Amino acid sequence: MNTPEVGPLWREVLGDAEPLRRGREAVILLSILILLGEVVMVFAALMSGDPRNFFVELLTAWFVALLLYFVWIGQTWARWLLAPIFLVQGCWDFIWGIIGGDGLRSVIGIGELIIFAYLAISPSVYAFARLQRERIGRWEVLAISGVFLLVLASVGAGILAFYNYQDTLKTEATEFMRMTFHRVFENRDPEYLAEHSKKAHRSLSPQTFVNRISSELGNVKEVGPVGTSFRIKFVPYHLELHATGKARVIFETAPMWVSIEISGREPDWEIDHISWDY
Repeated sequence: MNTPEVGPLWREVLGDAEPLRRGREAVILLSILILLGEVVMVFAALMSGDPRNFFVELLTAWFVALLLYFVWIGQTWARWLLAPIFLVQGCWDFIWGIIGGDGLRSVIGIGELIIFAYLAISPSVYAFARLQRERIGRWEVLAISGVFLLVLASVGAGILAFYNYQDTLKTEATEFMRMTFHRVFENRDPEYLAEHSKKAHRSLSPQTFVNRISSELGNVKEVGPVGTSFRIKFVPYHLELHATGKARVIFETAPMWVSIEISGREPDWEIDHISWDY
């Protein structure tokens, strides 16, 4: 008695399509889509001018690229680390896209759910991953992992250099604001004010402004410590800093809170605005 020939399980699930080819194509396509999304996020963070968001997105892109490499060599844990992220993000974008009437966000949510389905439950991706685990050698994995570590070290060195430079900028900006408090409110120096104030923001001439300080506030008796806040952003070819210094100044008339806003880059700091209030 002849027993019926039983075909492979993948043929029953996928028909006549070769699962390994389908799995390879799926992993390549998913990797391209995910990496393109990360490139868009990094570029958007760069255009926003916020250095912190840029570096966070850059590290996120590096981590995603590393996980996609482990997906490519057939590591199941990497797929199960990525898949829940796309499940949660896809549900979030799809639901809020419908609630907010944002069709693009809903479409992105559907795309993220499709990526989750391929990463988590696609038989062809599983078959390709199993083959890759058998085919990829240990030395190849170590070599590629070493390249990723070198890239991470380079990014980390760049971030460290940026934050050191940022601290230098903040120190120099703070010294400039302290000098401005001294030269404008204590020395009443209109030439210093004319040299360092931003031309577009002038509502009074420097001499008129100094005369107003003398008539309304009188002489300075004491200047308290200068509290500062900073905002740094990327602009073409350099970093631009915006800072506000605030100090409690005791004048002859009354104690006042004096604020000085500056912007620019060292050594070309410019005074944007000076104000005082009770």
